[in-house]
Amino acid sequence: SGFDRRLRGRGLAALHGRFDRRLLRNPNYVSGIIMIFIIGMVLFATRALLATMLQNLFGYPASLAGLVMAPSGIGTMIAMLIVGRLTGKVDIRILLTVGFAITAFSCWQMIHYDLTMTQSSMVVFWYALGVFAAKRIFSDCPG
Repeated sequence: SGFDRRLRGRGLAALHGRFDRRLLRNPNYVSGIIMIFIIGMVLFATRALLATMLQNLFGYPASLAGLVMAPSGIGTMIAMLIVGRLTGKVDIRILLTVGFAITAFSCWQMIHYDLTMTQSSMVVFWYALGVFAAKRIFSDCPG
C-alpha cells in the first residue's frame, strides 16, 4: 500500500541521516560488530536455556528460577556504576580484557553444570555474567 511505502521511505531517510555508512569500511568496526553479535547470541541463549533448565529439570517454580537468575541484574547494576566512573580514567582495552576474562570464567563454570549443583553455584555464574555485560556496554561510551 501507499502508506507502507511512505513509512518505509521515511524510516530509511531517517536512518540515512543518522548512520554514517563509511563506518562499514572500517574492519575494526565490522569485526567488533560481528564479535558482539556472536557473544550476544551465545549469552542470550544461555539465559533462555537456564530458566527452562531450572524449571523443568530442577523443579524450581518460576519465582525461584527468577531469584536464582536475579544476581545477573545486580551484577550489571554494580558494574555499571564502577565502569561508568572508570571509563575516562582507565584504558578501555583493560576494561574489555577484564570483562572478557570474567565472561570466560563464568562460561567455564557453566560447562560444569549438572543436576547435582546447588543454587549458590548458579548465583555466582549469573552475577559474573551481569558484571561482564555492564563492562562491555559501558566500555564503548565516550569518556
